[in-house]
Amino acid sequence: MTLKRGQHSKNLTYAFTEHDALMLEKVREKLNEHENQITLIFEYLKQLEQSKQEETDFENRKRIGFKTREDRG
Repeated sequence: MTLKRGQHSKNLTYAFTEHDALMLEKVREKLNEHENQITLIFEYLKQLEQSKQEETDFENRKRIGFKTREDRG
């Protein structure tokens, strides 16, 4: 296939050079790092939400025992 000046091939090559493979591996590693960080953030938020819910449940629990004058009035 002979191309004239300024024309591009319509078919892309399917070969990777060693440099391309290394760059692709670095991108894949970065994506894995970001996924791990996102997972950590979600785990932290889940624990925080659970802690807040436990705190709310504790504050809204039914009180038992003797009532003091301050509690009555």
